[in-house]
Amino acid sequence: MAASDSSVSSPARAPGARHWSELDLLRAVAGVCMVSNHAGVSWLSESAWRQGLNGAITFVGSLAPVLFFTVTGLGRGIQAAGRAPKPIADTLRKTLVLFLADMVFWLSPSQHFGLDFLGFIGLSALVLELLDRSRRPVLAIALAFGACLALRFGVAPRLGLPAEGGLGVRALHVVLGDAGVPGVSYPLCPWLAYPLFGWLVGRYAVARAERIRAERLRAAGLLAALALCGIGLCLALLRRHMVFFRWGTLSFAFCLLGFTAVVAGMSLVLVAVAGLGARAVAALSLPGIASFVLVPIHYALVGVLQPVLQGPLAQHAPLFPLLLAVLVPLVFLISKAIEGGMRRLLGGSPRPGVARWLLLAVLALLLVQLFTAQSGARALIRQVVQLLATGLFVLWSRPRGATPSAGGSPSR
Repeated sequence: MAASDSSVSSPARAPGARHWSELDLLRAVAGVCMVSNHAGVSWLSESAWRQGLNGAITFVGSLAPVLFFTVTGLGRGIQAAGRAPKPIADTLRKTLVLFLADMVFWLSPSQHFGLDFLGFIGLSALVLELLDRSRRPVLAIALAFGACLALRFGVAPRLGLPAEGGLGVRALHVVLGDAGVPGVSYPLCPWLAYPLFGWLVGRYAVARAERIRAERLRAAGLLAALALCGIGLCLALLRRHMVFFRWGTLSFAFCLLGFTAVVAGMSLVLVAVAGLGARAVAALSLPGIASFVLVPIHYALVGVLQPVLQGPLAQHAPLFPLLLAVLVPLVFLISKAIEGGMRRLLGGSPRPGVARWLLLAVLALLLVQLFTAQSGARALIRQVVQLLATGLFVLWSRPRGATPSAGGSPSR
């Protein structure tokens, strides 16, 4: 079990070792990336979001899933250290809600199977929970991390599977990630490597919490140097004309860039926590459930503003960064306000009856979406389902004696 692993030192047993302000800050960085990417793709012409400053902003924003998935692993690794596993039912029901909230992205009269952002977070949390219950979780997760990379970039290219085929071939593509499958944005390999890596880093951080906190700037410097090495490798790959691509199938170059971004983000948040006051850190942070709310809120705002801004941006593309400077804080403020309102409304004592009604409402709306092709109706269903799912997370995420900031993602 996790509690018996030899790598757990005494600091891991202290509640303070699980409180890391850096997690909420890193999640905020991921949130900024997500909003920037989707706004760029939605508001700008294809030529505008593929070149220049706007293109760079949109491309960097495409690293949002890498950061979110890694933070999921970080939170899970921190929570698991020195603690007996919580009931598996807790993880299963939260994973179920994430899968249900994920279905609104791809479920349609013609599409009955898929895996998008929220579903992958749920799958990651479940995989980490199961591996953490092994006798040697650190070894198991380290081996799984290596296997994800080896299967995608070592085994899959040598198999030479056809891009299209029957159910068995498509299932292999979902696992290996060597070819796109309709409805599947995040195949298991190598995407699972990011939450697995995050778990290992989280476990390492808890075991050495006191030293890292006492020397945050030194740790940030080491990570920054490692990130610079990663950038150098990425530039070398770019000169060799390797493709940085992540949609449907993740290229080796983008995979390396993803780990580079994770390390750079960790360095950045360590510096921020060391240099900023507690109030500033709290204002810039994005708590776990707020990051779940951010998904429907930013899609709604980006979609509503698209017809208004596409024309002006076509004529004045330099306005895009300025608009983002307004949009991002607005999305964060609304997301935090909704989280706070739901905690006040639904938090406190257990309310199983309310949870059952919310779950039934989600299932009913998904059934409606299954037979709905109209885009406006589908967008409305998506917003409502994900807000109802937020309520379920509030009901099922009551504190159990751990600091809330230890959570890594909406999968808390």
